[in-house]
Amino acid sequence: MLELSQIQEMFETEVRHIWGDKVADYIEVEYVIKPQKVNMSIGAKTIPKAINNHILFMGKHYTLYVSPQILQKPRKDVLATIRHEVIHIGYMRHTKDFFDMCKKYDACLTGESYRNKHLSMYQAQVKKGSRYVTIKRFDDEQESFIWLKHYCQEHKCRGRVKL
Repeated sequence: MLELSQIQEMFETEVRHIWGDKVADYIEVEYVIKPQKVNMSIGAKTIPKAINNHILFMGKHYTLYVSPQILQKPRKDVLATIRHEVIHIGYMRHTKDFFDMCKKYDACLTGESYRNKHLSMYQAQVKKGSRYVTIKRFDDEQESFIWLKHYCQEHKCRGRVKL
């Protein structure tokens, strides 16, 4: 079983590895154990901007929320999750650039993509009330549009494809 101090050490090491010493020396991270649905999440008041491994703008203060259940997982899975959260220091949202960084550093992806070790970039989404909900993922953009068009015609709904 891992301890919170080990999570902290792994996180700081990965910040240096992915973003470099300047970022690692600049940021301040608070580590909090918090029961939650996800294994780990990072919070910040400032939305960062990065291009590849270069951060153009970022906040100074971050909070890393760690669920108790991740402390029970194998170290390699925890490390992949930590890398995912470290990448959020430069890319707060799950964009194509974010996922490219995840692939580059062998960070875990999210949800089904992580379980399958497979990333589908295009999300077919349908409108449910005031929100859009992802119902299927695709690697190919054209395939996602064709599938969604047929789905929406059959179910008489509105849809969109999102990266």
